[in-house]
Amino acid sequence: MDDAFIRAHEGVLVSSTLEPPKRGARQVGDALILGFDVEWDSHHPGRKLLSVQLAGMRDGQAVSHVFDPPGAHLTVDDLVMMVREFIARHGLVVPVRKNGQVPNRV
Repeated sequence: MDDAFIRAHEGVLVSSTLEPPKRGARQVGDALILGFDVEWDSHHPGRKLLSVQLAGMRDGQAVSHVFDPPGAHLTVDDLVMMVREFIARHGLVVPVRKNGQVPNRV
């Protein structure tokens, strides 16, 4: 971060008054948490993508899958496709909220 950014956001980044949280920590019991890792060729001029790995938990057991990337770089659409395939392949459950809607995360 440069000095101008810090000065512009110092009220957000630093506070001289500490206050206790206004409410307790909010816990989400039905969260689907996925891990994500990529490997790339650091010697390639464009840092060519080599692999994409996703991981999650199913019935208390870790599950993971390594994807071959569809190209030299990863796009948002590529990542969404991989996440959807990973969820389906491992039978993971995507939480549904009270209104019947899937959280708008993916």
